[in-house]
Amino acid sequence: MHILPGHTLNVRSGPGLRYRVVARLRYDAKRVPGDCRTHRADNRTWVHLTRPMGWADGHYLKRVR
Repeated sequence: MHILPGHTLNVRSGPGLRYRVVARLRYDAKRVPGDCRTHRADNRTWVHLTRPMGWADGHYLKRVR
């Protein structure tokens, strides 16, 4: 996955805004690995990332192959 240009993405310890931020990724991060798990919370679809380990708002991610 790629982060959309101009954004910094918070990676959280769980799928939702109430979880703490465990990492931040810049928009120019390349190939952020995920495992295709998703979860709906706080009117958002959260995507599970594997490196760094955590959950990110799927709105700011673009899937690449």
